[in-house]
Amino acid sequence: MEPSVQVRGEWNRTATTQIFVGFANGRMAFNSVTGFINYVTLGSGTAKCSNGSTVTTGTCPVGTTPVGPVNLYLQQAGVGSTTVEQAGTQTITQNEFALYLQDTWKPSAKLTLN
Repeated sequence: MEPSVQVRGEWNRTATTQIFVGFANGRMAFNSVTGFINYVTLGSGTAKCSNGSTVTTGTCPVGTTPVGPVNLYLQQAGVGSTTVEQAGTQTITQNEFALYLQDTWKPSAKLTLN
């Protein structure tokens, strides 16, 4: 009867750096396809106003507010004084630990337990 015990372990440390600059040079989101088409054909001063009118001067009549066609406009995705690349860079460090115990016991020549 010979017992055999093994204890083993492992540690993997990896660091991954990635840069996301997907919308780095700007992004525009429109409220509709028609709004986008009007913006392209009528010019960047195109605005839909809360009274339902469309203007090409960029200014809605007094008492109304712009409601489209541009819902979101980003010029640059940097944060504060950081550049686009700096703002979009992240490093993720992972630590992976593994530990196992293996025991072998042979009570007889015909029987082995692991």
